[in-house]
Amino acid sequence: MPELGADTGLAGGRPGGIEEPQPVLRHGRRGRDVVAGLLTLGLGLAVLYFFFAFIGTIDMGESIVFTIIAIALILLWLAGAFQRWRTGGGTLVTRADRERRGF
Repeated sequence: MPELGADTGLAGGRPGGIEEPQPVLRHGRRGRDVVAGLLTLGLGLAVLYFFFAFIGTIDMGESIVFTIIAIALILLWLAGAFQRWRTGGGTLVTRADRERRGF
């Protein structure tokens, strides 16, 4: 008999518990993480550009190419955010995280 408070391993013996471990499959997630990171970096650069334009350091008329690039980066980020919202990919707690914490 295990001691009080000792971890008995898997959820065997508990209501709704499982006897054999089930692997957590996370294939295909790395590419999504890289794309999300690049979109966030692009948004940060666009916000930084418009901040400097707002305080007058950058003349947006003279650097129209960079202004168009910054607007395109913002639109790309918005498209990615909309896609995550539409597919439900923006959840903060994943199944693997819940299992790791014991929920």
